[in-house]
Amino acid sequence: MDFDSTNEKDLLEIDVLLRPTYDFWDGQETQCLSACCGIDAFAFWKEDIKLAIDKLETNELIKNLVQIRTEIEKRSENIVISSKLNNLMDKTVFIELINHILTTIKSDN
Repeated sequence: MDFDSTNEKDLLEIDVLLRPTYDFWDGQETQCLSACCGIDAFAFWKEDIKLAIDKLETNELIKNLVQIRTEIEKRSENIVISSKLNNLMDKTVFIELINHILTTIKSDN
C-alpha cells in the first residue's frame, strides 16, 4: 500500500494492542512465517480460524479482539502497522479482518 513514510502521524503501531491475542495470530500463521511473508503467512479461512481457536479461551479472545477494534476505531490514524504481522494496512481493512474473525468465532459459540 502506498503511504507517506514521512507522515508518522498517520501510522498506528498496533502490536501493544495485539499482544493479548498473540496466541491466536500464531495459530493463524500457517502458510509461511510472518517474518518472511507478512500478512500472506496467515490463513483467514473459516476452517483455519476454527483450528487456531481450538485450544484458546474463545470468550477472552472475543473480548480482546473487540477491544482491539474499538481502540483502532477511536484513533485518527489511517494506517495500522504491526511488527508481529509484518504488515501495514489501511485501518478500515484491518477492522474488516477483525470483524470477519469475530463473526467466524461467534458462529460456533
